[in-house]
Amino acid sequence: MARILVAGESWQVFSTHTKGSTPSSPRTTARGSQTSARRSSRRDTSSNSNRNHVAAAKFPDTDTALNEFDAVVLSDIGSNTLLIPSATFMRAEPRPNRLVALRNWVANGGGLAMIGGYLSFQGIEGKANYRATPLAEVLPVELELGDDRQEAPQGAVAHLTETGHPVTAGISGEWPTLLGFQRLVAKQDSQVLATIDGWPLLVVGRFGKGRVLAFASTWGLIGLLPASPSGRATPGCGGKRPPGSPGLQDGARVMASPCADASSRCQLACGKPAVPR
Repeated sequence: MARILVAGESWQVFSTHTKGSTPSSPRTTARGSQTSARRSSRRDTSSNSNRNHVAAAKFPDTDTALNEFDAVVLSDIGSNTLLIPSATFMRAEPRPNRLVALRNWVANGGGLAMIGGYLSFQGIEGKANYRATPLAEVLPVELELGDDRQEAPQGAVAHLTETGHPVTAGISGEWPTLLGFQRLVAKQDSQVLATIDGWPLLVVGRFGKGRVLAFASTWGLIGLLPASPSGRATPGCGGKRPPGSPGLQDGARVMASPCADASSRCQLACGKPAVPR
């Protein structure tokens, strides 16, 4: 069974309502990956979701703790959330660098995927800031210095460039329209599986003994890639789906293993329907 840790994909909304002389300030919390997490509840996949505020306190900070998982997915979670736990911020207490632990864990065989968003890669105004962290050498892409967003309100369509890879094998049909992505540059030893407006969209590679993946846009709340006519899931994903249902049942499926067969390789395919990032 593939054990996946998903960190991020949550946010809090603060608003101020003023009616006459009476103000109120309601607050809500939202999650962007909860449907994907439910869809990942398969017999061959175990998914553990850390919302941003949970990850700030509980994301594993040692290689040993990370060994509980086969793959880690970071999605819309800025580097500060993982670098500065409350004990360090509030009480100036030293704590392990969780991104160093994550880098070392991948080097020893773990699987890592980063999904795009306003707080992924470099992010809005450069606030995600992964270029200045140990993950910069782990990811299969080079990051820009500052804000790396490429907004596409007119809509942009991705194109597969490699269909023989385990990540993209079996995917057919048109991709959903994306309304934005991040400008990434594939490293020389990585492989581009899909592009968008001439930029890499889906990139895979290796770091040490581990496998890494970068997807330059946000994932959807449900499975988003088109289904193949047979209604089968991507080869090696262990099952079928009803014809016409979204491709890759889980919406975001990552499998990392030292085994060499396609069914245990890092497999992730995702997209975003025509809604804002």
